[in-house]
Amino acid sequence: MQDVGGLGHFHHEGRLPAHDLVGGADPGTGEVLDDATGVRGERLSGRAFAFPHGKGSTVASYVIYGLGKRRLGPAALLTERADAIVAVGAILGGVPMVDRMDLGAILTGDRVVVDADRGEVVLPDRLLLAPGATIHFPAAVLAPAAITPTLNLNGLILTPVHRAGNAAVFSIPLTASNRTGDYQLSLRTASGAEVRARYTVRQAPATSASLGVIMMNPYYLSPSSWSPVGNAPQLCWGQNVKAGQTPFQFRVVAVGPTAADSGWIIDTCWQTPKLKPGTYYWKVFARDARGYMNRTNQRPYAFVVSGK
Repeated sequence: MQDVGGLGHFHHEGRLPAHDLVGGADPGTGEVLDDATGVRGERLSGRAFAFPHGKGSTVASYVIYGLGKRRLGPAALLTERADAIVAVGAILGGVPMVDRMDLGAILTGDRVVVDADRGEVVLPDRLLLAPGATIHFPAAVLAPAAITPTLNLNGLILTPVHRAGNAAVFSIPLTASNRTGDYQLSLRTASGAEVRARYTVRQAPATSASLGVIMMNPYYLSPSSWSPVGNAPQLCWGQNVKAGQTPFQFRVVAVGPTAADSGWIIDTCWQTPKLKPGTYYWKVFARDARGYMNRTNQRPYAFVVSGK
């Protein structure tokens, strides 16, 4: 349980905007950069940050993780809905998180007491599966470190596969029905409380290149992730030539205290312009001779520009 100062969105026409942690917070300082929050310039460190839910790409999970790792992150996250991107970041970064909250009464400067140790279960917001698919999906139980929680799945007792702060992470097995439709999977905590994971079964889309998608992403070469670099680093990657029709073009996007974009280039190395000190996340997009692009779901790499 923590008693901390609150950092909440100001009201805007009675609604609170979703928050994008990619570009909305400086990963090197923890400063809020998003004007829509109404608290631009405030620091997250040591504060409870209240927002309805996250938005944007999966990079947000790594932003939260990086802030927590460098002790620049919020003391707690308060949300109306715990979407998977924010929940995963909170678990990895060891940041206490409470969802299903009414945030209307929280304003910047309020003091709030956060208790994330009541055994709450955080499940993915949505699962989309092909008929008959077998997967393991993550779930987290927020509980004190001294307690090892369990989950009951139709008589199968599950134990945590990982522990991070006050979160116990489970790997939940699931085999989808062979029939399309909407389904629920019931889980029970040790106290008998029931939670349900919702999932949808749909026919898998075709994945051939004829649909205009390159199915193999570029792979990173240098610098290695989280490496310290100079203020104008050279970023290098590779591309499997079987991914599409040559020649390929590439576009590099780096996000951090400042943003950098290579535009479409044919080289497999690119030197950024001079960057401000801080942590940056970068991705490479590929386009082949037909104009087909790769999927954008590859994990980003990170590098750190020192202040020296």
